[in-house]
Amino acid sequence: ELFDKAIEINPEDFNTWRNKGVSYAEMGDQKKAIELFDKAIEINPEDFNAWRNKGVSYAKMGDQKKAIELFDKAIEINPEDFNTWRNKGVSYAEMGDQKKAIELFDKAIEINPEDFNTWRERGVSYDSLDDPKKAMECYDKAIGINPEDFNAWRNKGVSYAKMGDQEKAIECYDKAIEINPKDSNACREKGVGYFGLGKHEEAIQSLEEACVLDPNNESFASDLAFIKTLSEHTDEDSPTESEDSSQPCEITSEDKNAGRLKAFVKMTRKKFESDIEGFKLDMKETEDLIKDHINATSPIEKNKSLFFVLRKWNSYTPILSGIDGEDSVGGGYFLYHNGEGVVVDPGYNFIENFHRAGLRIADIKHIVITHAHNDHTVDFESLLSLFYQFNRDKNHKHKIHIYLNTSSMAKLDSLIEFKSEQQIIHPISKDQKYEIADGLSMNVLPAYHSDTIADGYAIGIHFQIESKEGERNIVLTSDTSLLPRDESKTNCVDPDADEIWQLYGLNNKRPDLLIPHIGSVRPEEFDVDLETQFKELFYPNHLGVMGTLRVITSLRPELAVVSEFGEELKAFRPKLMELLADVTAEHCKRNKCTKINVVPGDLPFVYDIEHKQVYCVLTKDFVPSSEITSKEVRLKEGDETFTYFDRNLRESKSSLRLRRETEKFMRRRRAQNTCYFKEQISKPEGD
Repeated sequence: ELFDKAIEINPEDFNTWRNKGVSYAEMGDQKKAIELFDKAIEINPEDFNAWRNKGVSYAKMGDQKKAIELFDKAIEINPEDFNTWRNKGVSYAEMGDQKKAIELFDKAIEINPEDFNTWRERGVSYDSLDDPKKAMECYDKAIGINPEDFNAWRNKGVSYAKMGDQEKAIECYDKAIEINPKDSNACREKGVGYFGLGKHEEAIQSLEEACVLDPNNESFASDLAFIKTLSEHTDEDSPTESEDSSQPCEITSEDKNAGRLKAFVKMTRKKFESDIEGFKLDMKETEDLIKDHINATSPIEKNKSLFFVLRKWNSYTPILSGIDGEDSVGGGYFLYHNGEGVVVDPGYNFIENFHRAGLRIADIKHIVITHAHNDHTVDFESLLSLFYQFNRDKNHKHKIHIYLNTSSMAKLDSLIEFKSEQQIIHPISKDQKYEIADGLSMNVLPAYHSDTIADGYAIGIHFQIESKEGERNIVLTSDTSLLPRDESKTNCVDPDADEIWQLYGLNNKRPDLLIPHIGSVRPEEFDVDLETQFKELFYPNHLGVMGTLRVITSLRPELAVVSEFGEELKAFRPKLMELLADVTAEHCKRNKCTKINVVPGDLPFVYDIEHKQVYCVLTKDFVPSSEITSKEVRLKEGDETFTYFDRNLRESKSSLRLRRETEKFMRRRRAQNTCYFKEQISKPEGD
């Protein structure tokens, strides 16, 4: 009212407008205070006190950035105002930048070395930096200037507590309370100090006093409930909740629960105390391994052109990991050409297989998904998480191009960011062509395959690679039937329609590498009557035996790597591959066409695209794909695995030798110690 009277007499008195604003600020009405500070500034734009006070109000409202802008304006007008320098420091401290805050506090002290408030705030910042000794020096300086600064005494006590000296901490809290008996925070800290000394009765008494002084403080009430609950378990002489009917502050059921929960956590920690350290070490080793995988640079020689099979079983079987005591492994594919890495269909276990092949996240620049089934998509989200961690602390962000067919786009929509600078999204459909990188293009092929999201949108892929040795062509059928469904009948195909390979448009261009997905063996392929049940013979969603052989013998690749085996084929797979190779050889002989080499796809398969060679575990080098053959061996870790070697070597007849050399190869490439990595690291291979 007095300010209003003064303004009525002289409405241009900016000091009165400012002082009225200070009164509103002290009452907690910061918005009204800011209006009044604005009025003072309107009358006198050079009133640095109004600018500073306005900044303080914004700081109290939590807008530290706005507060700092206003403090800067006040400093611009009066650079010798130590209060403003201190207030600016407090705002930086609130934002977590303690080092910047200390710089500003030093500036305020330079102007006024006797400002005990600045010394105290400087101590708070050092406490936040976990430097209690330095903090204590600041608090002592503040107390030396003003022995009645109870805040400095209390804060000094907190520093002693951090240093483990609870008794000296309590002495400081007592001094703060002596100066200001209404300092509820000092009472609370004193209670915590007594609790640290195991003096539960004294701790409860101090916390009760804090609750009396600040009955609405939920934190105080929770601390009190915590110590009372813990005392019930550790001190029979401590008063129980039921005996203490005159506790000085009301504790809600929620507050009691928080206190009891703290007691529960404390007792649980004590039980785990002797064993948890070993777990922490194990966890750190795991975290270090993950960091190594995420942060490592590409280990592959940039001029290499390679294709990796990182896939074993198909579809639902990897979900059932561990049946019969063995793990199922899914996966995907990875193509690397002159520094550009392309992931195809990252299904179950892809990231694990990728890492075990010695590859790293830095190798991946593109992800292609051909349809929405889980065995082609399940590790996609994990890859995005790894890219996020890979980019998190880097100025130059790693970009990833993502190519999704219509059904996978619908399925993964919530994971992708169309406006992200790091994720470049490419919706793809059949007959499109993409120049992925210099010398690497991708043609999108059709597929006869229905997935969980939509029919008619699955695709295959044809990669064209330019190399010094000429153009190379790799075809992945992905999941497809040989023929489209006959919509009029269940589980039947239309044998009069175009076969899938006829739609590829390769124009008699012979693939260097063909990856057909067999799926499984359908009994109808060998049982139905060819005259009356021919439509039922072929798989309506996968190639099966007949479709796989038909695609291989029609496209006539130099090397066919049969992939996507159903795990029901585990025992039959070696014989199946022998039969597929025999039928293909007989077809080539009968039709006088160029020989086609047929092998199964498995985790040790690595293909040199430029030279058309496959890695041989016996020679520890690549050999021509026409000379490569395979054999199933059982590794010490994992189930039966096909391995690849030169058919002309005598050592290939020894299964034991093949097993040992395959295990060595798997270890070497995991350690990035094979011929296609940048450096040969000399490490013992083991037996």
